[in-house]
Amino acid sequence: MTETQVRHITYGCGVITARDGNYICVRFDDKDVGDKVFIYPDAFEKFLSCDDEAFNAQLQIAFEEERKKAEERAAQMKKEHEAQVAEAEKARAAAAMHAKKTRKK
Repeated sequence: MTETQVRHITYGCGVITARDGNYICVRFDDKDVGDKVFIYPDAFEKFLSCDDEAFNAQLQIAFEEERKKAEERAAQMKKEHEAQVAEAEKARAAAAMHAKKTRKK
C-alpha cells in the first residue's frame, strides 16, 4: 500500500507513505500541502482516488469488510434494543400487576 500514487480532489497528487490501522498518511506533491492523514478506507469514497487496479481491488475488499462490520454492529444494537424493550415491558407488566393487587386490598 505504501508508495501508492493517489489523487485528492483538492490537494492534487500524492503518495501513501504509511498506514496505521484505519489511518493512512499521504505526502502530497505540493510542498505547501505536505503530509495529510486520512481515515482508510473511508477517504476513498469522497476525497481520494487511485488508478492502480490492484490497490482498488484491495480497497473494495476493505469497503466490504467495513460494510459487514457496520451490519454486525447494527444487528447487535437492534438485539440489545429489543432486549431492553422486552425488559421494560416485563417491568411495566409487573408494576401493573402490583397496582392491581394493591387496589383490591
